[in-house]
Amino acid sequence: MDVNNMIAALAAKTVDVMVNVEPYNAVAEADGLATKVMNYWDVDKMPVFMAATPDFLAKSPDAVVSYLKAWLAVAKDFKESPTKVADAIYAFYTGKGYTMSQETFRKALSYVDVNPGFPGDLKPYMQEQAEILLKERKIAAIPDWGKALRPDFMEKARAGA
Repeated sequence: MDVNNMIAALAAKTVDVMVNVEPYNAVAEADGLATKVMNYWDVDKMPVFMAATPDFLAKSPDAVVSYLKAWLAVAKDFKESPTKVADAIYAFYTGKGYTMSQETFRKALSYVDVNPGFPGDLKPYMQEQAEILLKERKIAAIPDWGKALRPDFMEKARAGA
């Protein structure tokens, strides 16, 4: 089930539990449909990655750097203009038919950490996850992190920002 349908499923009582991301958790809680049992952040920070094929990276490195510059600009807005960001994202969700108070939405947004880059503990985290997947036979081999993770593109974006 995709995240957009989980609150409706809770309301219809077709599911008893959901694992979801913000703002859906805050909306379900504010509507009295759910009680937060735990926060995944305590277990897994659930990083979001920008992914591209090696072929795309080779053919369009400037596009990748431009994309990352935009991502850095959004992160700056999250830190320096949180009201502007909150209003824009709030308009998106209410435009999709979600009803929530500004207070509920701001609470949900406060859980989102926008910090583009490569955290110092990224490789150990990825290694641990890969070992789990390898053990479960979901991947054939552990990736070469030197090839799979490309901080050089972010470094170029930061240099030109």
